[in-house]
Amino acid sequence: MGPFWPPRGTFASPPRYFVMTDDLSFRRKPLTPEQRQARDATRRVEAEKAMRDHEEAQKAFYANRERLKAERLAREAAAAKA
Repeated sequence: MGPFWPPRGTFASPPRYFVMTDDLSFRRKPLTPEQRQARDATRRVEAEKAMRDHEEAQKAFYANRERLKAERLAREAAAAKA
C-alpha cells in the first residue's frame, strides 16, 4: 500500500460504527405499580394546575385587550368630534 496507508488527517474517514458495550447500567430501574400510580397522580395534578393557570392568563389577556380596545375607540371618537 505504501507509506501513506492508512490515511491520516484530513482524508481519514471515521469508523462506520462504534462497538456497543454490554454495560446497560445507565438504564432506569422499572417502577413499581405504586410508584407508577403516584407518578401519574402527580402528573395529573400538575397538568390540571397548568390548565387553570393558562385559562386565568387567557382571561386576563382578553379582558385587557377589550379594555384597551374600548379606550382606543373612545379616543378615536373624541378625535373625530374635535
